[in-house]
Amino acid sequence: MKRLERCDPDLARQCRKALASAPLNVAEGSYNRGGNRPARYHTALGSLREVLACLEVAAALGYLPEVDAELRERFDHARHARAARGRALMRGWAGVGRGAGSRDVPRCLRCS
Repeated sequence: MKRLERCDPDLARQCRKALASAPLNVAEGSYNRGGNRPARYHTALGSLREVLACLEVAAALGYLPEVDAELRERFDHARHARAARGRALMRGWAGVGRGAGSRDVPRCLRCS
């Protein structure tokens, strides 16, 4: 982030805000009920996608190296896990988000 800050302070600021926004929205969603919960999780996913886009833009502008495959896979895992949990929430599964011991917790099919 420091290297990006030196090259493009505005892009670094936007990336930092999006990076901070994702876990904050997940935390907020974990205490919401009803329709707000999926909305918070969706916002968190959007923030993660924004971080990846910032890194891709920074690489395209020559500020940072290309996003490596491992990091891209981590973003993909978050996206697939979120999609699985979103489908579960829409179906009303009670065990969503309760951890590894719950049979009802959907898994990312690509990452399982």
